[in-house]
Amino acid sequence: MTDNKQMKILIATGIYPPDVGGPATYAANLSRGLLRLNCAVKIVSYGKQNSAAKNGVIFIDRTKNIFGRYLIFFWRVYRAAAWADIVYILDLVSVGFPAMMAAKLSGKKIVFRTGGDFLWEKAYQSGWTDLPLVKYYENKKSRREKILMGFCRWILKNINLIIFSTKLQAAIYEKYYRVPAGKSVILSNALPRVRAGQAEAQFKDSIIFAGRLIGLKNLERLIRVFAAIETKADLLMFGAGPAREKLQKIIQGFGLENRVKLMGVVPHVRLMEIIAGCRFLILPSITEISPNLALECIGLGQAVILTRETGLDDILTGHLLLVDPLSEKDLEDKIRYLLDDNNLAAYKDKLRQINFSWREWSQVAGEHCAIFKKLTQTA
Repeated sequence: MTDNKQMKILIATGIYPPDVGGPATYAANLSRGLLRLNCAVKIVSYGKQNSAAKNGVIFIDRTKNIFGRYLIFFWRVYRAAAWADIVYILDLVSVGFPAMMAAKLSGKKIVFRTGGDFLWEKAYQSGWTDLPLVKYYENKKSRREKILMGFCRWILKNINLIIFSTKLQAAIYEKYYRVPAGKSVILSNALPRVRAGQAEAQFKDSIIFAGRLIGLKNLERLIRVFAAIETKADLLMFGAGPAREKLQKIIQGFGLENRVKLMGVVPHVRLMEIIAGCRFLILPSITEISPNLALECIGLGQAVILTRETGLDDILTGHLLLVDPLSEKDLEDKIRYLLDDNNLAAYKDKLRQINFSWREWSQVAGEHCAIFKKLTQTA
């Protein structure tokens, strides 16, 4: 590939706006940054509809059975891969497996960026473990888990380059998936100066959660804890996911319909306005490897309670209010702490004064572009 040729990048992701979640945020912001660098970008994502390409995005209906959606995803990536120089995967199995096969058949270079962790997430959702990420890998695995780990190793072996956002996950993959150190790079997540259009004052007494409504987000425990706290604040949960119906029943069981509400999905810009105007954000997940939303919250100078099971660097987490996700007492104590106006004001002031090394999406896109270009120039 010559230096003056426009680079063509196909991004394969499990979710994309209007869905809320780390990969959706990452794919949308990175694609905009790459376009500004004169790269051409197409996106294939699971979504609510199966439609033709719109604004460079092709959605695959996620409600189809696993074989149907994998086959359709494979076919869409295969057709688009003929156009692309790089196939960039943001999920290891549900996206990575069909996209890797399509890219291999097309003879295109494959880059994978880790976000979550397939095996641990599968184990947690299936009830095989209730442990945070690091402790899960340190424990013995069942025969089924060993088979899945071998499958993941095979996918990773067929990928040209792996991008990690944290040293934590890079170490896990190196140790347990036998990924050679020379096959990976670490690129920290973006930490942009987020500018919300208009802070929503109506949410000034609201505690906000946003993300996928799944077991790993620890929302059942959060609701139980919130039920024990007498406060005028309400708890608003933004997002969608398979746990919605179960969460609604738990809310009703505690009689919390007026205090805890499932708000559905809102556009990202709107979500930033809500967070900018809320009391604080809470992300009590069992593990958050590299939470984009927490970084955006910090960028707004807003308060956040974040799980202590995170891969963010100590230089950043040392300034944050962290919570043990398995301890209801610790979760209750941290919520009560920020319900105090003086504590909240002091914490927000502390966050605003931190001299972070801001990383704009333009910088992250430039780093990706350099990596992609170097990879296309190798045999």
